[in-house]
Amino acid sequence: MANNLLITWPLANTPKNLAELELQYNSLEYIFPKDREVDSLKTLDVSHNHIDHLPNTQFFKLDKLDLSYNRLTTVPQNLNTMTPMLYELILDGNQITSVFFGDRTTLGTISLSHM
Repeated sequence: MANNLLITWPLANTPKNLAELELQYNSLEYIFPKDREVDSLKTLDVSHNHIDHLPNTQFFKLDKLDLSYNRLTTVPQNLNTMTPMLYELILDGNQITSVFFGDRTTLGTISLSHM
């Protein structure tokens, strides 16, 4: 669903076996319309959208999250709680001026270029 003109989250429910979701280059302002749990998603690419915060969603198996070129002004807090398996976080091209992690992180890779 990448490279479209989506302005609202396209999925009413996330398919139970969905492992990878690519929604880059749209006009989304949020990830999921409300708080929920996502069981199987391992890779989520929502780069190049209009996202300014993360929802209170539990991504149990997510290990790669690409939030580059959005409207974030801070590093999303509670990452360990929301994404306990997260290994790679990409925040390039956001307007983040200081990097602070509110809790311990298990990230193996973080990218913070072009701020």
